[in-house]
Amino acid sequence: MEKSVVSDALDKQKVVVEMIRLLVDEFNCNHQADISQEVGSSAQQTIFSREGEQRQISQFLVDNMNSRRSGLMYLCGHPGTGKTSSLNLVLSKIRKNNNSLLSNNHQLYMYNAMTYSDVKSFALTLHQDLTQGLTGQEVKKLGRSQVDDEDISQLIAKTLAKSSNSQRDEFGNRSKDVHKIIVIDEVDQFVSNEKAFTLLVKAILRGSKSANTNTSIVGIANSVDLPFKKKHSAIAMRDCQLLFTPYSIDQLTDILEQKINSKVPQLPMKMKTKQIISMFVNLVDDRAFEFIAKKVAKLNGDIRVAFDMMKAALSTLADSVSTAKIMPPDNEIRVTYQLLLKIYE
Repeated sequence: MEKSVVSDALDKQKVVVEMIRLLVDEFNCNHQADISQEVGSSAQQTIFSREGEQRQISQFLVDNMNSRRSGLMYLCGHPGTGKTSSLNLVLSKIRKNNNSLLSNNHQLYMYNAMTYSDVKSFALTLHQDLTQGLTGQEVKKLGRSQVDDEDISQLIAKTLAKSSNSQRDEFGNRSKDVHKIIVIDEVDQFVSNEKAFTLLVKAILRGSKSANTNTSIVGIANSVDLPFKKKHSAIAMRDCQLLFTPYSIDQLTDILEQKINSKVPQLPMKMKTKQIISMFVNLVDDRAFEFIAKKVAKLNGDIRVAFDMMKAALSTLADSVSTAKIMPPDNEIRVTYQLLLKIYE
């Protein structure tokens, strides 16, 4: 089979171009997945070099679930440092966990603060989502004039607190209290409406007079000092704060290499030959990795920039191979330091 794939130069050229474009697609799969990405989807990416942060997020959520405790976690750091995608990966693993206590006994609500004009707009949407998600009842969203900030905050707390009394399993039996996870990305957008947001968060964390809400809130933003700007702000009530530091040169290099190597088992059968695999794993030379890593490390370590640079280099390489009249030697089909310099001059 190996001879049949590489014997004809034209066929080999097509296979090599297809191989390179597979990697272009891989770097299109953003390491910093958007918060709106369906958690648990088959497209969920592995997040390299953030294993420690993922463990801390998981520990916070699992501890809250097991103890029926409410709490607030704040994830912060420069853009492109893996905050949102690390959280998404943890949530995906929880949902896929075979332990029914974790996988079946929680509900997830995900939002981006930038899509709301103010806190009240967000709170009205949250109240509608919670009511429908926790009770199964179709409800009409409350109008802005029907409630003030205090009213809607208390309504949300009551809905969360009484959810245990309304949850039933598939057989109609009353189930255990469901833990609620509310994720708010770009949470710093609510700073301009701080009083209303503080009322809402305080109501959720403290619960109603009769019951605990059994809810975890995870806020995400770039600002490291957001909790310290105002002593009694919503984020200042956090139980823990997790800083995602910028990726180092070594981490950036490791991520790029692992992204490529992790693709090898997924190659189509026609590419699983010694010759093609050897070309694949050596497609980017060490100086090219170093060039991208050093350049991006100076830009606050945004991995998305590294992916864009690698994608541009691979696309250029694929185009040059596809248009070549004579198939280049294997050792010349590479992303090199010189190619990157040519692209970014």
